[in-house]
Amino acid sequence: MTGYGLQITEANHDENEFFTLGGAIFDTAEERQASIDALPRFVHDCADESVRRCYTVDVLNEDGWSIVDNIEVSETTAQELLGTSDFEPMRQSERAALRAVAAGVFDR
Repeated sequence: MTGYGLQITEANHDENEFFTLGGAIFDTAEERQASIDALPRFVHDCADESVRRCYTVDVLNEDGWSIVDNIEVSETTAQELLGTSDFEPMRQSERAALRAVAAGVFDR
């Protein structure tokens, strides 16, 4: 991947999993930064057992894999960014991908 990416991750304490729900790639670092600057910040304590799901926007390095920063957002902001209020299909896709990796099966 080339470009400047953001990905939205859910820390799901009910399933003890992290799910990558979606993201975006920008042509320039400046475009990505403008998007980051527009994000409403949300502070919560993911270690708090009463918080069942936490959402972050992960800022990716140009390589598309390394996370260089993350920004906590609310569930509502994550829904707005992804254009859906139903994350379950995204979780199902991630579960299937994790099962495929565990089984040594890769979809190329």
